[in-house]
Amino acid sequence: MTPGRIFVLLTLAVGAIGTAVNGGAVYVRLLYLSVLLLVIAWLLTIPSLRGMRVERQARSLRASVGDIFEEHFEIFNASKLPKLWLEVANESTIPHATGSRVLTLLRAKQKRIYTARTWLNNRGGFPLGPTTITSGDPFGIFRVSKNYPATASLVVLPMIFPVAEFLSPPGLLPGGKAIRRKSIDITPHAAGVREYVPGDPMKRIHWPTSVRRSQLMVKEFEQDPQAEVWLFLDTHKNVHVTKPGESYETPPIDDLLLLRRRKVKLFPSTLEYSISIAASLAHYFIEQRRAVGLVSASGHTFKVIPAERSE
Repeated sequence: MTPGRIFVLLTLAVGAIGTAVNGGAVYVRLLYLSVLLLVIAWLLTIPSLRGMRVERQARSLRASVGDIFEEHFEIFNASKLPKLWLEVANESTIPHATGSRVLTLLRAKQKRIYTARTWLNNRGGFPLGPTTITSGDPFGIFRVSKNYPATASLVVLPMIFPVAEFLSPPGLLPGGKAIRRKSIDITPHAAGVREYVPGDPMKRIHWPTSVRRSQLMVKEFEQDPQAEVWLFLDTHKNVHVTKPGESYETPPIDDLLLLRRRKVKLFPSTLEYSISIAASLAHYFIEQRRAVGLVSASGHTFKVIPAERSE
């Protein structure tokens, strides 16, 4: 209960009890004043969130552990009445998410924009929201809230460490010249283009040719003579351990201004280290123009990502 509400309720109780006991003019006036204050506060609370719009925009929806995620908040008052105060709450599940603010005196047709920076220290997918705005009367007696659901999600990739050199896995057959056979996978050996048919992936569309011919054209590829690189990741919980008693230090807020950027450490878990190693090796071989596939096992299920080059 807010201090303003407590004060009004105490004043109302004193006025009501005093009026019922002796009917003194002071108590009657105090009772009327309390009731009048409650009515005025309620009338001011009703339109306090009318015409409010909240938008969240991010530069990118993909980042890596250790990056600083920047997000722009736009709070627009489309009504003809000013807003005395607004509380913006960022309820995203991103660990240590910033963006919650208290805004004062938002005039009619005025837009308030600010930037929130969050240091990313956990991988995964996180919705950018919901966002809740709260307002009320200037006395703090009544409060109303409005919730805006998330419209986008942030994908935080594992931390990638630079790999200068790594042993190239040998294949059963040596590499050679391009094989003159069509491949359903993407390889660095483009054979030509053909007309788009339903079911072709969008990333195979060759836009310059499509514009020139006024119809969608997709690229065709030949088989790759180089051996594929496959990474196998065991994610079973019973084979991984976490260092007990290890405290994770969250970077301070002032470092988010990039004045003193500290090094983010991985969470002390063999699972996190394994995922980071797999991601770093995949990044290394993709830069070497190798086709990289991934097989991960968890419980009784397996997930296979076909070997493919990144474009």
